[in-house]
Amino acid sequence: MQNQESGRTTHMTHDVNAETAAAATWPELLESSQAIAEYVADLSPYEISQEQIEEQYFGLRGRLTWIELSTLLLRSSDHNIPSKSRQKAVDSLPVVTMPPLLVDDSVLEDGYHRLRKLMKDGVSHHWAYVMEEGPEPTVKKASRWDSAYDMTP
Repeated sequence: MQNQESGRTTHMTHDVNAETAAAATWPELLESSQAIAEYVADLSPYEISQEQIEEQYFGLRGRLTWIELSTLLLRSSDHNIPSKSRQKAVDSLPVVTMPPLLVDDSVLEDGYHRLRKLMKDGVSHHWAYVMEEGPEPTVKKASRWDSAYDMTP
């Protein structure tokens, strides 16, 4: 839904009509593995390695998609660290402003605490960044001679 005043795209997160739902604003596209890593790091209360996330999603981008929660595949419990204090903090958030989940090949990669809150509240659909192939990443092939001879590839 396009906001005419700001030109920003807004999205609902509840199972109600988009016109009547309170709306949160999220970018339509996380354009690179760096953007995906920043998104995850900004949401995480834990210390995480952005470099590791960038490597995991190298060559991918995340497209904001309205998904049915029951279609998600969940990883084993060792992928998610349940925390009562973290869950309590997430449970206090309003569903209508809850950040999108992160999904790769139908597998929930980030957002387990949010998913538990959504399911507890009876929400059947929510926004998620679904991974897709991005444009071919450019990788500069470094050479030890580049700096020695002030050369650029």
